Amino acid sequence: MNDNKHMCSICGAPIEPDIAGLNYKYLGGTIKQIRCLDCLAEFLEVDKNALFKQIEYFRSMGCIYFKCCSDINEKVCKIASDCGFSDDEMERLKNGETVISYRFIPTFEELRSIYSRADEKIRKARAEVFFNAKNISSRSRIGQGIHDRFEKNLFAFNGPPSESDIEGIRKHQPHPVKFFSAFEVKVKENECLDFSAHADDFNLGCGDDLLCSVNIGTLILEKGASVCVRGNLFSFICQKIVKKGNGTSDINILPTSFSYSPGYNTFKTNFDGCNGKNGIDGKNGYDNYTPHLNSSLLGDLHFGDERGEKNGTNGYSGENGSDGEKGCCGGAAKICEIFINSIELYGESPLYIKGKAGDGGNGGNGGNGGNGGDGGEGGGAYKVFTPEGEILSFDQGKNGNGGNGGNGGRGGNGGNGGICSNIFVEIPPELTEKIVCVSEAGKGGEGGIGGSGGAAGSGYHNGVKGLDGKNGVSGHSRSGPPIYVNSVFVTQDLT
Repeated sequence: MNDNKHMCSICGAPIEPDIAGLNYKYLGGTIKQIRCLDCLAEFLEVDKNALFKQIEYFRSMGCIYFKCCSDINEKVCKIASDCGFSDDEMERLKNGETVISYRFIPTFEELRSIYSRADEKIRKARAEVFFNAKNISSRSRIGQGIHDRFEKNLFAFNGPPSESDIEGIRKHQPHPVKFFSAFEVKVKENECLDFSAHADDFNLGCGDDLLCSVNIGTLILEKGASVCVRGNLFSFICQKIVKKGNGTSDINILPTSFSYSPGYNTFKTNFDGCNGKNGIDGKNGYDNYTPHLNSSLLGDLHFGDERGEKNGTNGYSGENGSDGEKGCCGGAAKICEIFINSIELYGESPLYIKGKAGDGGNGGNGGNGGNGGDGGEGGGAYKVFTPEGEILSFDQGKNGNGGNGGNGGRGGNGGNGGICSNIFVEIPPELTEKIVCVSEAGKGGEGGIGGSGGAAGSGYHNGVKGLDGKNGVSGHSRSGPPIYVNSVFVTQDLT
């Protein structure tokens, strides 16, 4: 027995896991009330000593409810050894340490031999359903199809890859893998343990496929606790999960925290497009002047060379606002396999396994058009005394025309939801009622709002107001990851 104790639903006495196992064995794996040995014996109307002796019998028969710590730890050590842990790493693991290592696996053949825990029977079953989901089969002819076939070879079963696929696989060699092994991992209340491998761990860029292999004996999730991985090809093996709370998000397969979108030619961590810049206001027209006048018996007259009406100059048009930037596509959720051999529930809810496609970023708003400049003021009316002795009269100058307002920029289009891959869950058949699998779609981002047209400048003839920019188009959503339990499609969509 170990020290993971819980409370009897009847009398409140502490319960050892093996006694909980008796409850599951005799009353079913989905029961909500767990009884101590005394209360269970009374409920079953049997002798408690005889009931207690059944523990060793069931354990010897290999029942998953009575796996002792040594059995679980042996499996953890076997998997760690198969994954190539060094003698030093194995010694640390056996001493109870959590051992994390980062390694490059030179070839795909070596990676396939150590990475996935699926045997040939499971691989063949996965292969039969691998491309069943439309959101995966539909991309077989584009570049992403090479990645999908690579994942099928790694996690399932496939024929020899084509020459073009081999060339695509070689671009990702050597394969960066994070290995995580521990006998026991406890996640504190309301915390999330992120297993993700990061590009910085391997001195790589964001575009490289990262793999993460997690090998745990017993995972204890306190109330509200959870685990996750973000954008890694993920292999998760856990001999036993103990869930103490009623959370609805226990194991989370999440998308990358960055996006690669056509047109940007770079990876972006900010999914939303930038707003367009506002247009600069047009300058006002220049005011004209009234020629210098001298007093005379004939009134105020100009005795110089000025002639004609002194009109103001036109105002300048406002600059157009620039378009908002398009939002990025959502991050990609990568393929995942999950092996769980035993589940203990000490709350009202099952164990939730959730896959999430990335949400697209919102488009940036268009910039506002600049305002048109006002026309310059005309000079005043005046009279000229010419050398010939004539008096010429000129009317007050007209104000200049107002400048047109700049057009508003177009709102950027929203980014599409991110792509995703399969999630394969492998559990004993009797545990299927203890889990719920949820797949959440990647939502399209909202289109940005078009910028307002700039105001018209005033003048002899007013300018024209700028046109408002059109709103961007919202991105489209993409389906969440297909989830298979023992190679049977079970996804519950959450949109």
